[in-house]
Amino acid sequence: MRDIFFNPFFEYNKSPQGAVIKNGKITLRISFQQTYNIWNLCVVLKSDSKGIEKTFPLFYEKKDFFNVYKAEFALEEADIYWYYFKFDDCYGTHFVCCDINMDAILTDEVTYSFQLSIHNGFKKNLNWFKGGVMYQIMPDRFYSFEKDDYCHKNGYMHKNWDEHPAYLPVHGRILNNDYFGGNIKGIIAKLDYIKELGVKAIYLNPISLAFSNHRYDTADYLTLDPMLGTEEDFSNLCIEAKKRKIGIIIDGVFNHTGSNSRYFNRDGYFDEVGAYQSKDSKYYDWYRFIEYPNKYHSWWGFDTLPSINQNSNFVDFICDKVIPKWIKLGASGYRLDVVDELNSKFVERISKAVKKANPRAILIGEVWEDASNKEAYGYRRHYFDGNELDSVMNYPFRRAIIDYVCFGDLYNLRNTIRSIINNYPKEVLDCLMNILGTHDTERILSVCGNINYHRMDRVETANFKMDNQRYLDAIKRLKMAAVLQFTLPGVPCIYYGDEAGMEGYKDPFCRKTFPWNNINLDLHDFYVKLGKIRNENKDFADGKYKEIYSDNGQLAFRRGDSIYVLVNNSNEIAYYDIDAIDLMSGETNTYFSIYPHTARILKRCL
Repeated sequence: MRDIFFNPFFEYNKSPQGAVIKNGKITLRISFQQTYNIWNLCVVLKSDSKGIEKTFPLFYEKKDFFNVYKAEFALEEADIYWYYFKFDDCYGTHFVCCDINMDAILTDEVTYSFQLSIHNGFKKNLNWFKGGVMYQIMPDRFYSFEKDDYCHKNGYMHKNWDEHPAYLPVHGRILNNDYFGGNIKGIIAKLDYIKELGVKAIYLNPISLAFSNHRYDTADYLTLDPMLGTEEDFSNLCIEAKKRKIGIIIDGVFNHTGSNSRYFNRDGYFDEVGAYQSKDSKYYDWYRFIEYPNKYHSWWGFDTLPSINQNSNFVDFICDKVIPKWIKLGASGYRLDVVDELNSKFVERISKAVKKANPRAILIGEVWEDASNKEAYGYRRHYFDGNELDSVMNYPFRRAIIDYVCFGDLYNLRNTIRSIINNYPKEVLDCLMNILGTHDTERILSVCGNINYHRMDRVETANFKMDNQRYLDAIKRLKMAAVLQFTLPGVPCIYYGDEAGMEGYKDPFCRKTFPWNNINLDLHDFYVKLGKIRNENKDFADGKYKEIYSDNGQLAFRRGDSIYVLVNNSNEIAYYDIDAIDLMSGETNTYFSIYPHTARILKRCL
């Protein structure tokens, strides 16, 4: 039996739950066994940015099974604060710090502190996004409609939609110069298919002119890649999507350009003088040369992706011209590629530009860790102070869900959920981009197959298919993972084709064409049901998360007042007494069995 109780994940111990707006009242409660005779109990908080300590006393509140002490205070500056409790007894001074579960542990020295995030406040104008479903599309690989034969210089078009993407190096390099002809008109043609999945936002990988199939080597920020269509096509996409209450989110790649961009112009593709060609170029200051012209800073050492000097007027160009243009054409927001490589001032400028162009537009950052306390390039980032990002890609949930469904690590999942809820503002939490797969990861179905593909060569990887039994087991794991993805706080994002049962390991095998003639209909229908459940139940938009049970491979939690999610990744049947309807099957009962390696979403009968 524990003799001290405190966990900031639980509202009884810390209210409000999660990050707190500056000057907002914070209540902390800590409970001690009645045998403790203590005095001078206080909470010590240390600001992350300034290192200043503040101390607030806790006063005796009541006697229950334990002696309960309470503190109430407010903090007037947005920052991360690290805190612990301190008290004296007849043996000396002691500290109450944090363990891996976020529970309190008694120590004789300060160890790991609890985190308290304070923010400046968020504008609540993203209700269109919350509660729905996202859908990520790599335009070249989704669907081709009325395509022409045009192809970029030094690129080539596949003759067969179902061929493998090029995966073997040419002279030691992967060229990414093969195309399938997917285009904007193709996305328009499939909007009803996407809508059926419950989608409220489509996230497009880069669409600006570039000379690779992934288009992260931007050549012209103001021009739609002609292989995808015209600006009129993009505008029509936004119009047709809006008719279906779907917003279009586009990729912002602002930390580097392509070496063959009009701005750098290493190979002379453009008539305009680029930074590589002359120091007199108006773009020269956009880049950071080490030895002009052939040695320059580039993204992760790839000389085809020269890095941007963020102290140049490139920032004005992006914020005053690029962002307004695409939002005016109909975009509903941006996802920022590798946002940790953009300095804070640039991110703030981007945020202001996005909100000025459309106050309801969303700004999502690519962050692979807990974004509330991320350190990048030697300093702490403040993505959630209210001035930068609306939300982030939720890689922590992805890793924890996979470890749970594939390897049974329930406690890591539970602790990750607790930590993110404790550290993030509620406004951010409700808009988290919850992913299981992206263009940068293996296909989630392949991950759920538990295959060590690292032992395969590229030819074996390209042609690998799971056998029938392993495929069925992977489908079971994926369904559990998808239930968690769709019901935990945030907005689930389906990577195109995951709902169809696509397999594939890392790039380019996770970037194959959509299998329109080979859709796993059972899995597709499962995703359609999940999307319908989200759209019909407002608790998924902003309902609080309440943990009910987490042990023996089983996780049970509630969303809002009426939704209960029960996931059983054990080998035993689990049972729950609840008067409810199963939203997946339509079954109404007062007693539910949850079979091994399955999940239920129940709605309590009120």
